[in-house]
Order: sequence, then structure tokens, then C-alpha cells
Amino acid sequence: MADVDKIRQLQRLLLGVTKAIQAYLYDDIATVMETICDMEDVKRYLAVVKCIAKVNQHLVELPVPDTFVYDEPAFDGDSAEFVSFQRRMHYALWLIHAKLHVLPPFIVNTDGPAQLVALAKALKLAKGELQQFAQHLLELDAENDDEDDMSGEYDDDDEDDDDDD
Repeated sequence: MADVDKIRQLQRLLLGVTKAIQAYLYDDIATVMETICDMEDVKRYLAVVKCIAKVNQHLVELPVPDTFVYDEPAFDGDSAEFVSFQRRMHYALWLIHAKLHVLPPFIVNTDGPAQLVALAKALKLAKGELQQFAQHLLELDAENDDEDDMSGEYDDDDEDDDDDD
């Protein structure tokens, strides 16, 4: 009975990790991807490209069902290089989402400890990549805030209050 409880506990943990990965994708990754408009932005946000590639590497063993068919949208960009980037990134993100979509039923229906442990390792690594990227974004925001503070735009309401009693 204890083994069954451990398996159920691991399944709940994996479902939680899957949701966390999805949250990172819908929040941090999507936000950055929406701001990329040209190859200069791609260079500026190279960390997102690396993060998506690493997440896909960690999830490479997860299958995408044959019923899932990639439907490439029309892309528009200022250069063939940027359109190529858009295609690659869109497909890479689609792969991640497709794999995450089929995970919950797979997790619930899998009671083999070895399979669940292998999946846990892959998901933990993928989530770690996304956490590092989110931390990177926080650090960039902090640097930008520091630069704004030093730009001379600092508004101090108390600058006339030089009361020396």
C-alpha cells in the first residue's frame, strides 16, 4: 500500500510541475516572445531562444501523438532571417505545448515507478531552465530600474526640505 501512496504522491507532484512549466510558458516566455519584432530583438533576447531549446532537449523523449498536427501560421517580418526565426520558435513552442498537453493523462495512467521517476527528472530539468530564465528577466528588470534611477529622471519630492533645526 505504501508503494501505491508514493506513486500517487509522485503523480500529484508531476502534475504540479507540469502546471508550473505551463505557467512559465504563458507568462515569462510569451511576454518576451511578443516583444521580439526583428533580428535586433532576437539578439537582445537570445536567452529566450536558448531556454526554449533547452526545455525541448529535456522533453525530447516525450512523444507527440499523431493526432496532433502542426499548422504553421503565416509569418511576416522585415527579413527572411527573421521569418525563419519566427518559424523555428513557433514550432519549438508548439512542440513543448503539445507534449505538456498530453502529459496529465499519461501521468495519471502511469503507475510504473521507473517511468514516473524518468519523467520527473526531465520535467525538473525543464522547469529549472524556465526558472533560470525567469530569474534572468528579474535581474534585467532590476538593472533597467537602476539605470532609470541614475538617468536624472529621479523625482525627489523632498528636495526643498532642507530644514536644519
